Amino acid sequence: MTDEELITLALDDNEDALKSLHERYFDVIYNYVYLQTRNHHDTEEVVQDCFCKMAFNLHSFDNKSTFKTWFFTICRHTLLDFHRKKKKKSAAPTTGLYTNIASNSRSAEDEAFRHKSPVIDAIYVLKKDYQDVLLLRFVQDLSLAETAEVIGKSVFAVKSLQKRAVKKLLTIVNERVEDYGE
Repeated sequence: MTDEELITLALDDNEDALKSLHERYFDVIYNYVYLQTRNHHDTEEVVQDCFCKMAFNLHSFDNKSTFKTWFFTICRHTLLDFHRKKKKKSAAPTTGLYTNIASNSRSAEDEAFRHKSPVIDAIYVLKKDYQDVLLLRFVQDLSLAETAEVIGKSVFAVKSLQKRAVKKLLTIVNERVEDYGE
């Protein structure tokens, strides 16, 4: 069954259709969000928000793009909101020794993820636009047009961002390889 058929059924209050959309997209969305949050608990929270927003706004899906592109757009906006809120929380003054230690320490999960792939690790040094383009294009395998739609830029802008992002990523990886060899 196609996404569009499932959407039609879901809009007619067919819970099985909504479950099917969830099953079809859960792993892809989870991986996308995890690569952006690098934390299991944050990922669960954001993914839940993404699926709630998708279900709540399903009536506004207009078939101008694919469902996948539309859903990734929701996820990207949800992630931006999450990072904005998290940044606001971390900007709040902290007091006490334990608060400062906790805010500076990394979980074992975060450390393991950080060392999972030197290329993925290097991606997080890049600015946000570069990260978005690389993760959507090469990890999530979205086309140039789909990526452009998700991030709200033209295909030409995505091509340009992708070229600059790859060039910068190669520079970072090469520097790290040289540093490792010394």
